[in-house]
Amino acid sequence: MRPKNRIIPQNHMTRQEIAEELNRRGVRTTDRNVQMLYERYLTLLGASVDQHIREVLHHVSSQNGGLMLSMDGVQPKKGNETLYVIREVFSGTVLAAKNLKSGSSEELQNLIRPIVELGYPIIGIVSDGQQ
Repeated sequence: MRPKNRIIPQNHMTRQEIAEELNRRGVRTTDRNVQMLYERYLTLLGASVDQHIREVLHHVSSQNGGLMLSMDGVQPKKGNETLYVIREVFSGTVLAAKNLKSGSSEELQNLIRPIVELGYPIIGIVSDGQQ
């Protein structure tokens, strides 16, 4: 049984909807504050590709001949930015996450470029329809 005060991760919500839900639960906030916290989360996520992550990727690459990547985009509502997440499949390690206005090939290439520049062979990319 799930606690009633928990926001369930399967729900896709906009910043405004998250702020409204938190306010309904007694946590006073604004959609601007939700965005600021989200951007901090993304900054921390980006900074997390440290020596430990590199060791995990080195191990996975050695065992499998390279990295298998998964790219997925989540858009809470039509017209909002889409959160794209790239993770390494064998280890489950999240390597990149970013809100993008569109899923154009150029934007997705810019998102994956730092991962490619880590220098590990990429043996495949799994996606649900991205070009």
